[in-house]
Amino acid sequence: MSMHADSVRILAARLGVPEAQVEAALSLEGLSLGPEHTQATTASRATLAPTAPPIVEESSGATEAPSSALSGLLGDRYRDLGPLGVGGMGEVRRVYDRQLRRVVAMKTLRTNLLENPAAVSRFIEEAEITAQLQHPGIIPIHDRGVLPDGRVWFTMREIEGRSFFEAIRDHHRAVDDNVEVATRRRRRLIESLHRVCAAVSHAHERGVVHRDLKPENIMMGQQGEILVVDWGLARVGRSEPEASSPSTVDSTRSARQAFLTQMGQVAGTPAYMSPEQADGALGQIGTTSDVYSLGVILYVILRGRTPFRGSDQDELLELVRGGAGHDVWESLVQVGTKEARGRAMTKPVVPTGLVEICRRAMQRKPADRFACAGALGEAIQAWLDGAQQRAEAVELVERALQQVSRIEALQQDARRLRRTAREGLVGLSPWAPVHVKAPLWDMEDRAARADAQASLLALEKEMLLHSSLTRVASLPVAHAALAALYHSVHQQTERRRKGSARVEALLRRHALALPREHPDRTRFLAYLDGRGRLSLRTDPPGATVQVYRYTEVERNMVPRDLGVLGVTPLERIVLDAGSYLCVVTCPGFVPVHYPLHIARQAHWTGGLPGMEHPPPLLLLDAETLGSGARYVPAGPMLLGDHRGVPPELADRSVWVDGFVIQTTPVTNAQYLEFLNDPSVDGDRWVPQERPNPRGEPGSRLLPRDIDGRFELAVDPDGDEWRPAMPVVYVDYAAACAYAQWLSRRSGQSWRLPTEIEWRKACQGVDGRPYPWGWVAEPTRAQNLLSGPPRQVLTDVGTFPDDCSPYGVLDMGGNCQEWTLDSEVDCRRRIADRRALVPRLDAGTSRLVCGASWTQALDAHVRNAPHQQPLTGRSGGLGFRLVRSVPA
Repeated sequence: MSMHADSVRILAARLGVPEAQVEAALSLEGLSLGPEHTQATTASRATLAPTAPPIVEESSGATEAPSSALSGLLGDRYRDLGPLGVGGMGEVRRVYDRQLRRVVAMKTLRTNLLENPAAVSRFIEEAEITAQLQHPGIIPIHDRGVLPDGRVWFTMREIEGRSFFEAIRDHHRAVDDNVEVATRRRRRLIESLHRVCAAVSHAHERGVVHRDLKPENIMMGQQGEILVVDWGLARVGRSEPEASSPSTVDSTRSARQAFLTQMGQVAGTPAYMSPEQADGALGQIGTTSDVYSLGVILYVILRGRTPFRGSDQDELLELVRGGAGHDVWESLVQVGTKEARGRAMTKPVVPTGLVEICRRAMQRKPADRFACAGALGEAIQAWLDGAQQRAEAVELVERALQQVSRIEALQQDARRLRRTAREGLVGLSPWAPVHVKAPLWDMEDRAARADAQASLLALEKEMLLHSSLTRVASLPVAHAALAALYHSVHQQTERRRKGSARVEALLRRHALALPREHPDRTRFLAYLDGRGRLSLRTDPPGATVQVYRYTEVERNMVPRDLGVLGVTPLERIVLDAGSYLCVVTCPGFVPVHYPLHIARQAHWTGGLPGMEHPPPLLLLDAETLGSGARYVPAGPMLLGDHRGVPPELADRSVWVDGFVIQTTPVTNAQYLEFLNDPSVDGDRWVPQERPNPRGEPGSRLLPRDIDGRFELAVDPDGDEWRPAMPVVYVDYAAACAYAQWLSRRSGQSWRLPTEIEWRKACQGVDGRPYPWGWVAEPTRAQNLLSGPPRQVLTDVGTFPDDCSPYGVLDMGGNCQEWTLDSEVDCRRRIADRRALVPRLDAGTSRLVCGASWTQALDAHVRNAPHQQPLTGRSGGLGFRLVRSVPA
């Protein structure tokens, strides 16, 4: 006997009427579960329950008191263990099955519905449909029957866990974690929804539409199960039993077509039902209706509330019938954005892919939605697969970025060790014992190992970032990290002129791969645009600025006239990145050669980075400058990447106060004036070929004439010493004595230059190693390779290309020159970033700069600056003087 027949018999006995009369009554139409329930089946829209509150709040719908305990009604097989819950049509209790020795859940029809044949029929259909849907995501039915009081019942597996509603609510209530944690938690909810789609897809394949899908009807078991429950409003597609197939679900109610929902009736939960359900358009209700409800659940996962909220159910239904408008999707897209994070700091941004899936599932027209839950599940799975790839890619980026601190620590250790070793070795004589040098060598080795390890980590970082892009080619965080990496490398290679085209192409590629709204895209493309700004003030103001841009021609940096920039003060003039020479003229003052370097996105103000109020460019009159001298204005200079500059300081700018420097090295003619001055002990300061004791026969290079005055002559090698040649074979003390004599004679304070003053006068401000540019071209200056064998000292100014940006001559060759500095003095000023005249280090050596006629030109780089004993003299060592310009 079928369950329907059992129900007819029991109800007939309870009502005291013939079974035929009950059977006839089953043809009655209409069923109302009452306006107090969110779930409703009614022909009158006005009786629907109020809108369910936002999902982040507890539901508080009223329900009737549960039925009394089942003790005494269960017979010998089941023992009542207490209530589990109450629904619109039934009560669920926990019972013990004595036959199978297990605890199960028993659902019974509520007693107030016993006299409602349609309710009985629908309850029976729920059991029949659920029993036939055998799927891991649908709760299994174990048994069914009728209690002595006429209530129909069925047993099913007891679910220990919580509802999907609670999981979503807890997700949106959480405030103690960060966006990454919330993103992972949201992904787990999306994975659960995908499993719901699989269960509903199974029902769709068997001709069943749930019609009341919502988070409260999805259970999450303690063992990871995801179960779709409460099939009480399910609708079976086929109605003829004989038309059924093993894959098609049928029920007594659908077979008899008794108490079926009629056109115009509304069944379901308003906040989750489709527009056709809200219209009671029975003929349009199908698998796409469930798809719509699943889309609403997805919306709630992402948004934290249902898409429509009305003051009452009539208003809510009208909103549902109208479909999701722009405001519904705009509010979803805003979740987790910068504008919304003030209210919900832990909410992650909603992925565009999920928004599009949700939008398609919730289309107003059924034909525009996914055809069934299976199709929706496939779309979600595709997104999950992509999200998994994205998660793996992001993890690789995070691993790469974790290397940054390790790389910086290793590089810092290497710099510290190398600096300590260098300072220690500088203070040692070449013949110092090995056991004294060994600890310093060990520091150098440790520095090299740290550098090597940092390089390996940097390579690993770059490889990890590229690996992340093999998983998600458009991943912004990876492109941003690679763009930042190549931006840093490009800055270094461009400053050091080591070929930056490849790095520039890589930087451009990754910058262009970023979304248009990404801030790094704008920043890096602006950097690649290669422009900067110039601001220039002069004292006095009103000077005309003619600008020239340095362009490399035949390995020589040649200034090309770009015209007049304007009259000072100049403010934020846009210039392409590069090296420039400004010639500043003003009536009553000598023209000033003012080189400058415009870095990409940089602002040249004439000061060091961070200097708020750099001093103006001071203009000098002809009397202050004097003859035979050039003016080097105060300002910053880039040390540059060449030997003599520690690698860690190559990119450092230092401040150099203004000074005047002699245009050429001191010549023989000028030095003879000094030697022949009656107030000077000429015999003491006369050039000597060898550092022998003064007065030793044959050591003097300048003989006396018949009047006792020193004069030029031909040296023992047959070379003529001419007046315009630089004076050489003078030691440090002789150079200082000449400076004191000239200061007394001129009334101006002349001295030897500091090493950084000499370097700035030679190279300008852009870090070039040679006065003419970047390449050691032998024909630009007098050196060992500038002509056929047997080079000699030549007259000053012989090589016009050996001219610095300030117009200073012969700093690239002919002779090396003494400076005021010891190595310790120089390092201290570089570290302090100010080239102030220091208190002299009481050492036994000083730095000499430049290259001489006895050396290959690259010695200017390889050996500069190097230390020379104070008593050192050679045929390639001379000097020139400078004097400070008051600020």
